[in-house]
Amino acid sequence: MISPIILVTKWLMVSRTLAGPPIVANAIIRYLGSDDGLSGNDFSAEVWKDLWPIQRRRQREFFCFGMNILLKLDLTGTWRFFDAFLDLEPHYWHGFLSSRLFLPELIVFRL
Repeated sequence: MISPIILVTKWLMVSRTLAGPPIVANAIIRYLGSDDGLSGNDFSAEVWKDLWPIQRRRQREFFCFGMNILLKLDLTGTWRFFDAFLDLEPHYWHGFLSSRLFLPELIVFRL
């Protein structure tokens, strides 16, 4: 049986992925219409920065760090983690699962 938390996180990841194309399209339109004369690597670097701003990259690193810890837990530790996770204020676990918490809130969340 698949855990409901896995299904929720999968769909939140899908929704985050689907949010990307409009960001990329808007960046391409903006940079093509600018007078900066960007091309090649500079152009793609600017579009990439719009898709992955520093806040999102830091958030992603935090998520990867947490996943590395989770992967080291045994079954009992994993259940204890998720019990504690779901006991948090909904603002924190909803925000975490929906990628709406950024680094300052993630640090508070971690404590």
